[in-house]
Amino acid sequence: MRETPEQHARYKHFAAMLAQWIENNLETKLDISVVAVKAGYSRWHLQRIFKSVTGQSLATYIRLRRLTASALMLRSSQETILSIAMRYHFDSQQSFSRTFKKHFGQAPQSYRRQTDIDDAKLFLPYAPEQRQAAEERAVKTLPMPGYAAETKRPAYSGARL
Repeated sequence: MRETPEQHARYKHFAAMLAQWIENNLETKLDISVVAVKAGYSRWHLQRIFKSVTGQSLATYIRLRRLTASALMLRSSQETILSIAMRYHFDSQQSFSRTFKKHFGQAPQSYRRQTDIDDAKLFLPYAPEQRQAAEERAVKTLPMPGYAAETKRPAYSGARL
């Protein structure tokens, strides 16, 4: 999709606003049709815009954000796995467990009991300002040529532009 720099800036702002709306509505039933109505675009055009800016399809973005929210809830509450699965609109506990294990590499119950947390699998909300700041911090920590030093990973590991 060819777009002017002005269009891209508008789409970037739109995607950030839409991501914030999705974040505020993770516990409600969201599908592409609902989001498209909220956004005021056709389903097809909305998905093109969102993917061109974030690098993720809308459905994948919503699923990854729900998985991350459920992982955080597993760690911070005693709520049952079934209750968490239903809260984030998975079809069943089995569907949730299968999707969770595929993404995080372990079952929800194991994840809950784990003492050391690997944040690399958590999918942060799309926020272009935070991503840019994280990338700038990463560049500042790059080693000088000829020196062996470990670089720090950017704090933001969400969508790619």
